[in-house]
Amino acid sequence: EKPVINLSLQKLTEAEPVYDNGEWVQVWQVLPLSQQEKEEYIARVRSDIVVATQKRLDDFMFTRGYDNTKSIGQYKDLSDADTAEMPEEERPLALKFRSECRYAAITTTRTWAKLYLILDEVNSGVRPIPSSYADIEPELPLLEWPL
Repeated sequence: EKPVINLSLQKLTEAEPVYDNGEWVQVWQVLPLSQQEKEEYIARVRSDIVVATQKRLDDFMFTRGYDNTKSIGQYKDLSDADTAEMPEEERPLALKFRSECRYAAITTTRTWAKLYLILDEVNSGVRPIPSSYADIEPELPLLEWPL
């Protein structure tokens, strides 16, 4: 069986199989990563985490019918004067969109701020390199629309 390794520090390579007790057995070598390999691993994990964080935010926006965080942002500059010019029956929805946009902006900002604090701790060696997005997701702000 393959040994369990710390992917942020080690790599696994196949060594020459050995004949042991009447059967061939695969041998594995656990080697340390070079500095370049460590940096590449960190960059890959960081990229995966950033992509997963954006997907989490986009999926949250989708629960209210927006395509993603970018599409909900189009309502941020909607003013009271703008809504006053709308037909009466459209105003409540326009105000709802504006309110959701503001909440989305706060939630998105809090999420990215927390994520980059975590990544800064990783970069400075204060915390270990996460192995995946699942390692840090519980630390991100809860995504829940206000009532």
